[in-house]
Order: sequence, then structure tokens, then C-alpha cells
Amino acid sequence: MSHKILVFLPVFLVLLVSSVSARSYYVPPRAYFRSSSTTLINFENEQTLSTLYQEDNIWCFGDYRFQVDNANMTINNFFLNNILEFTVTRAAGSSVSTVYVNDLGEPSSVVGSESWSFDDDTAVLTINVDHASAQVVDVYWDILGEDVASRGEFIAAFVVGAFILVPLIFIIVLATRRKR
Repeated sequence: MSHKILVFLPVFLVLLVSSVSARSYYVPPRAYFRSSSTTLINFENEQTLSTLYQEDNIWCFGDYRFQVDNANMTINNFFLNNILEFTVTRAAGSSVSTVYVNDLGEPSSVVGSESWSFDDDTAVLTINVDHASAQVVDVYWDILGEDVASRGEFIAAFVVGAFILVPLIFIIVLATRRKR
């Protein structure tokens, strides 16, 4: 009897965990989520999210929460490679986008905004944009202590350095061999 229970218990736990984690929500690019009475949020690309719900005027997409005031928001890059890119659209004036970033912490840089702030206690990033038209905002987080925006500069410096150092070392080796 006890052997049957020992076999059944792990099977039951696997089924329980898989049924809880199996739920996901498919979001097509043309799906719009009303953030307030006058603003909308949508994704540029299709998404599969673990959670999808609205709480007050805040939309919860997976582990992240979004709210936009005085503009519409299209999420272009949804945290792929620790980068969030979105476009806020408004003809003129200012908009405020609020993003709960969960455990990503404070971003290393925010490009395309007038100003931004981060609250460590609540993990909320607030981005202010002054509009003349649509504005793309890019938010970067460090990857392994390295600023994402500076990775391109590092790669460029490495390639240039390699093109200079490799021929220089080759010339030095040839010169020392000729002297012998």
C-alpha cells in the first residue's frame, strides 16, 4: 500500500505543477489594452504572457506592469536582452509612463525621455516625455555588470585593436626571426 502512495504522490505533484504553470495568454499585435479612459497600450509583436490582467488603470503583462497617461503606448521590445523599447504617441504636450520592472532594478540608461526616475522600494520606473509627435523610448539594464549601450563600443574597440595588434605582433615576430 505505501509503495503505491509513494509512486502516486510524485506523479500527482508533477501534474499539479504542470497544470498551474501551463496557463499562458497569447496576445496578438493588434490587441489594445485601455490604460485609462483616453489611453491605450498595445504590443508591436505577438506575445505569450504568463499573466494578463488589469488592476485599476495598470495592466499586468507577465512580471511587469504598465500605465501610461496622456498618450498611447506601443511596446516594441518587451524586455528581450534586458531592453524595454516602447513608443509613446501624442501630438503635443507631455506624457508619463509608469513601469513596474519587478527584479530588474534601476536601469543603467533611459534614452528618448525628457526625464526619468526610479523608486527602489516599489521597483517603479517613471518616464516623462515632452511630445511634438510620437517618441521612442529605450530602457537598458546592465547585463552582468556591463552597460548594454556600451557593449557596441567595446566590440568596436576590440575589433580595431585586433586589426592593429595582430599585424604589429606579426611584424615584430618576423623582424626578430630575420635578426637571428
